Amino acid sequence: MAIIVGSRSDLEVVQKAADALDKLGVRNELRVISAHRAPDLLALYVAGALERGVKVFICAAVGLAGPIGSE
Repeated sequence: MAIIVGSRSDLEVVQKAADALDKLGVRNELRVISAHRAPDLLALYVAGALERGVKVFICAAVGLAGPIGSE
């Protein structure tokens, strides 16, 4: 399972989900990759998911990041 957020400011919230998965024995990865600032990096990360055993993605937008397309 992979948890992806677009901003470091989102980590506090999603870290709780990663901790819960750990307690349940669910292997997971937590990454900060902005879909609108680094779309190529996100595509590479997702493309390699099956090789790492990732079949489920949780993508979180906690709300502290700017709107898509903002500068």
